[in-house]
Amino acid sequence: MSRTPTIRFAQPAEEATKRGRPKKHLLKLQDVADYLSISRTTLYELLKHGLPCYRVGAFRRFDLDDVMVWVRAQN
Repeated sequence: MSRTPTIRFAQPAEEATKRGRPKKHLLKLQDVADYLSISRTTLYELLKHGLPCYRVGAFRRFDLDDVMVWVRAQN
């Protein structure tokens, strides 16, 4: 008797986020620096103070929502 193969569908972005996977639409370091109107050097300093980011290989990527929540919490 042959078993029917199980079909697995790709998870929606919201579900993948709930499982701790990186969020879609992550920004590069320069994009965040431009958005906040600060230099890359200042952004690196903010990273030392806990600015949230994701590591993607050797690169840092940022979720703008996480960044804005962190910035508001610092004031």
